[in-house]
Amino acid sequence: MAKKVFKEGKWRCTHIDLSGEDACNHVNRGPALKCEKCGKHRPKDVVFYVPKNAPIIKDAHKIADATSGANWHCFHCNYHNKASSDICVHCDTPRDKEYEEWIGLGGDLKTKSYSGGQAPTGSQKKAAAKEYVPVKQRFKKIALMAGISLVAILAIVFIYRQFFATENLKVEVTGYSWERQVEIEKSRTVREEAWNIPSGGKKIKSERRKSGTKQVYDHSEWDEEPIYEDVQVGTQQVECGTVDKGNGYFETQYCEEPIYESQQVGTERVEREVYRDEPVYDTWYTYEIDRWELDRSPIISGKDHHPKWPDYNLNNREREGQRTEKYVVNLKVIGGDSDHSALFYETNEGEWNSIMMGEQFTAKVRKSGTVVSLGPPE
Repeated sequence: MAKKVFKEGKWRCTHIDLSGEDACNHVNRGPALKCEKCGKHRPKDVVFYVPKNAPIIKDAHKIADATSGANWHCFHCNYHNKASSDICVHCDTPRDKEYEEWIGLGGDLKTKSYSGGQAPTGSQKKAAAKEYVPVKQRFKKIALMAGISLVAILAIVFIYRQFFATENLKVEVTGYSWERQVEIEKSRTVREEAWNIPSGGKKIKSERRKSGTKQVYDHSEWDEEPIYEDVQVGTQQVECGTVDKGNGYFETQYCEEPIYESQQVGTERVEREVYRDEPVYDTWYTYEIDRWELDRSPIISGKDHHPKWPDYNLNNREREGQRTEKYVVNLKVIGGDSDHSALFYETNEGEWNSIMMGEQFTAKVRKSGTVVSLGPPE
């Protein structure tokens, strides 16, 4: 059987003083028509909320007040009045329901229904009231965000200027350098072990080894297992809905809900299969195979404009591997105010060959000293 109870709600005063600095923010009893702190009238757009663990009202007068109906707004002064009053307690103007409906002003504070557990509580500030943030607090928050943004911008600018930004410098070619290297690989016969012999491998020996286990059915065992079912053992009352009465009170409805308990209602005979771990064996091979390995790396370098590859001889079971090369142009900064006096421009062989001694360029240079490119002199 459903049960209805009443609880007293709350509302928050959002009146702001003339300085604009602070809001009252006082939490008032739901039925209060004026703020209990600053004395200002309850706002027209008031939002009631029910505190968590609010006690159930048992006083007959409060219950009568809760069931009397929603408060109404005076169309003349917008003051809240109780449903039992036909004259505004603020300006003495008689209530005129037809006029209120015609001009769309005032009228009853609408009742609102919520499903179980969904009524606004004190912790739900957005539902309870729009909190006013003082001007000073807002300025502090804005200043903090501005400070964080400024630091982030400065960090980005620093990283950009340090690693990406370039400046144009007039430079002259003062020399060259180059370096060339060749990797020589040698085929060696090595001994390896694995479950399989790769292509080109020569078996030395093999043996049976345990490679793992597998589960094999062994036998079955029979046992009696209990059978359980959910059986109703009683009922309990749970909140199934709340109504904001529009006058500072909330009506909460409780419904009967069955309580179930898992109970044994019998047994059944079941088969349990028992498995055992059984080893799995495979062939493990030892074999020899030829592998190419780095043996040596002849290197040659120079400071002229005539690069060449290092001389070397390939012996039996040797081959040429990867070739690497590096070409650098030496530069000096001409005139101007720069942190760099000497610079080095690493490029490809084609561009390196086309650059002549004493030639002048406009170099794009990062702060770190890395030359990005060379262009015609300005």
